[in-house]
Amino acid sequence: MAPPTQPGAVTGSRLSHLSTTTLSSVLELTRLHQLDVAAPAHLGQSIQRNLTQLARGITTLEDAGTESDEVVGGLRGQWERIAGLVEPLGIEPEARLRPLRSADRTGRLVETDDEDAQGDLLTGEDGTPLQDVGAKAPHISISVHDDRKDLAQMEEDEEEMERANQEVLQMQQRMLEDQDTQLNSLSSAISRQHALSLRVAEELELHSSLLDDTDEALDRTGSNLRRASGRLDEFTRRARNTGSTGLIIALIILLVILIVIFKF
Repeated sequence: MAPPTQPGAVTGSRLSHLSTTTLSSVLELTRLHQLDVAAPAHLGQSIQRNLTQLARGITTLEDAGTESDEVVGGLRGQWERIAGLVEPLGIEPEARLRPLRSADRTGRLVETDDEDAQGDLLTGEDGTPLQDVGAKAPHISISVHDDRKDLAQMEEDEEEMERANQEVLQMQQRMLEDQDTQLNSLSSAISRQHALSLRVAEELELHSSLLDDTDEALDRTGSNLRRASGRLDEFTRRARNTGSTGLIIALIILLVILIVIFKF
């Protein structure tokens, strides 16, 4: 996989800023894991990408030799600390730092000057060439490591971690406050829904009572209608019988009147 293209040349300041940004993201990811909160996928991908970019940038600085050993060593230490924090979380950088050469780690302890040794060859009494041992005696130089720079770097990293930790805590506090607000709103909505459901239940009970009363009224009305229908049928039958008798009587009276008239 090709290294990501960066605007401008790779410098120690750029890599230091990238390391600080990555450390803040790592602290945020660690807090989320401690709270058993699912971390967003882009956070882990960003940390992995930054670690890979940081490792390749450090390798580039080591090859170019444009930065001091202290700067490169500090960047290596930061990368190793960050990698040690994220590896337990399941994040593996795609590129790693190459191991330091033995000479780079301890410095060159023994130095010999072969050319001077060859020029200091002596001849003995018997003509046998002898070598001046003092001329090629090893020069031992022991590099003293200055812990003050590492201490200052560690203090700077500690301050940066504290600032990042405060930012993460503030973000978590805001998240908790937002969750509390949402829970309060949800509780209010549930209370309103409960009250509304109680009112709906009361309305349903009232409607059920009205329907029962309506059924009883319909039953009574049906009974009354059946009785009225029976009475109407009886009245119609009686009226029909009464009408036939009256018609016969009227015809008899009319016949008697006609007989009397024609007689006289």
